[in-house]
Amino acid sequence: MQKEFNSLTKNDILEINSTLDISNKYIENNKFNLAINILKDAEKKFNNIPEIFYNIAISNFLQAKEFFEKQNYLLAKSFYKKAESYFLLAKNDKFLSAIYINLSICYQHFKNYSAMKLYHEKIANLNPKPEFSDALLSYSKLCCADWEGLDEILDRAYKELKKNISSIRPFTCMLVTDDPELQYFSAVNFCNKYINSNDNINYDYKKNINHKKIKIAYLSSDFHNHATAHLIAGIFEKQDNQKFDYYALSYGVNNDNSEISLRLKKSFSNFFDVTDKTDKDIELLLRELEIDIAVDLKGHTKENRIQILKNKPCPIQISYLGFPGTLGTNFIDYLILDEFIVNKENRKFFKENIIYLPDCYQCNDEKKPKLIKFTRKELHLPEDKIILCSLNNTHKYNKKLFDVWVDILKKNKNTVLWLLDDKAIKDNIYDYFNKQDIKNNQIILSPKVETQTHVSRLALADLFLDSFPCNAHTTASDALFANLPIITLAGKSMSSRVSSSLLNTIGLDDLVSSNIEEYKKKINFYIKNKKELKKLRKKIEQKKFEKLFNSETFIKNLELAYTNAWAKFKNGNKIADIFISKGENL
Repeated sequence: MQKEFNSLTKNDILEINSTLDISNKYIENNKFNLAINILKDAEKKFNNIPEIFYNIAISNFLQAKEFFEKQNYLLAKSFYKKAESYFLLAKNDKFLSAIYINLSICYQHFKNYSAMKLYHEKIANLNPKPEFSDALLSYSKLCCADWEGLDEILDRAYKELKKNISSIRPFTCMLVTDDPELQYFSAVNFCNKYINSNDNINYDYKKNINHKKIKIAYLSSDFHNHATAHLIAGIFEKQDNQKFDYYALSYGVNNDNSEISLRLKKSFSNFFDVTDKTDKDIELLLRELEIDIAVDLKGHTKENRIQILKNKPCPIQISYLGFPGTLGTNFIDYLILDEFIVNKENRKFFKENIIYLPDCYQCNDEKKPKLIKFTRKELHLPEDKIILCSLNNTHKYNKKLFDVWVDILKKNKNTVLWLLDDKAIKDNIYDYFNKQDIKNNQIILSPKVETQTHVSRLALADLFLDSFPCNAHTTASDALFANLPIITLAGKSMSSRVSSSLLNTIGLDDLVSSNIEEYKKKINFYIKNKKELKKLRKKIEQKKFEKLFNSETFIKNLELAYTNAWAKFKNGNKIADIFISKGENL
């Protein structure tokens, strides 16, 4: 039978204090299970002792933290939830913010976006709430197609951005607005708060100057079956190892044994698995290897470790491909882009210098697996309807975009809209369309599948409807590889101009819209003109391998860019924008 606090004897108090002292020693020595065991015994005997609750909570919290840092998210989740319950019993909210953030990350890892949103809501309800709470909640609401109250959250976050507050994360910002100024503030504020270094380390690069070949290192967690890998594999295979020393530093999944992963590893004679190393360890490894040009392939995306580069271990540091926008750091020298992505109007919203490639900045691998010739019947798609497809990541969906698609579906009863299925959004999507008098049989939801099947099934659609304000990127390349025409809307930000850059490269700029009305008009036109759709497919088939899916041409331009950037550094020239002209040679 538990003793109440007001009935404790002097001996009871001595026993409680002794238990707390012993548990504190266990906690100090990272023996969390032992601490929890003796504390739980005390809990059974004594009722409502806040100090016991607190020590149980902190033991579970620190145990969870260990599992979380080892990326054992299942066990981390279990211990964090126990820690939460005991902190609440102890009436101590000091660590709740950290618990809720890491629980949301655990659930994101398991793609349980509804649970992720629950913990983001808990963060938003803390008093005081962290300044980034709106950023987290807006992202999880997007992932769940829960748009209620989202505009109010974003309006509040935008106002705070202009006060130098990191109120919305860069990744979320590029999903919700095409305003490049807001994206700039989002990135710069975030880096000033969380990323940029205050270490005052000044490396010298005297040894680098004497290298006969430029040493280039790619850093990423995506050297496995990932969208980035499927884009970049071809240029890795074509890189000139006679003129350059190439290195890959991988801090992600390295053992999935996928075909794409094997291709990537085979492309590098210097492939380092640095998953278990700290950021500082990898920074020092870059120094030890005397890397001249470091190329980050992640930016502000999931599982990035951009802080590896925060102390400028390499003379030239570039970010490429992973994140569609300015990074806003004080240590990235260049972004690799093109002259459609960056124009006179938005150039000032990129903090970095720009390397302008002559065609689309996004590399595309021509060695994709051979397309499987599916029939619509095999994939349970209607054979007598025009299929409008947008198999994008579901966090790119939004109410304004769906309002446009509703209008198109209502005007064209012979159409169906083919979207990516996700259990977190399924009910909300059907509910939204039903409220707009669109029946479920006009909406098709299909699950994520492996790459070959995904690209192959795209060929069964009639038209790809691009997302906005964040376009399809890898998915747009997949659609074009499958000869599927894309109608896109080009905005003001980088993330809203990627599909347009892809289309321009194959001479299909007439599929690019500059506003919503033009976007709808083009879609409605091609729905009613099947012959024109057929011509578009033929043109894509004829043009796509000339420049877009052409790793050999792309790597020549890229290596020329690296050479020019290195020459500027060696000659003591000020780092500035670099323009690579068509046909220019090394």
